[in-house]
Amino acid sequence: MLNILSEEFQKKLVDSIISIVEKAIERILESKLTNERYLREEEARKYAAKISFTTFQRWQDEGINPIVIKGVTCYDRQDIDEFMKKHKLSK
Repeated sequence: MLNILSEEFQKKLVDSIISIVEKAIERILESKLTNERYLREEEARKYAAKISFTTFQRWQDEGINPIVIKGVTCYDRQDIDEFMKKHKLSK
């Protein structure tokens, strides 16, 4: 079989394909979060624009209330959506 691609090009091509697949898998896993209504804190922070722990704490002070059942803390995705809409700037 003729080898029309240089080894360097083949390696770059393989690396590019791997990168594309990894990003696609990451997007699929992140999209799973949008299907869950109740999120643990880390999931809630990722859902809310991948914000930091400190920012999420501030947002809680401003109105995102946790749900605590027998020591397990969750956040309602709809509450996060409403909070974001409330702070959306209008033109």
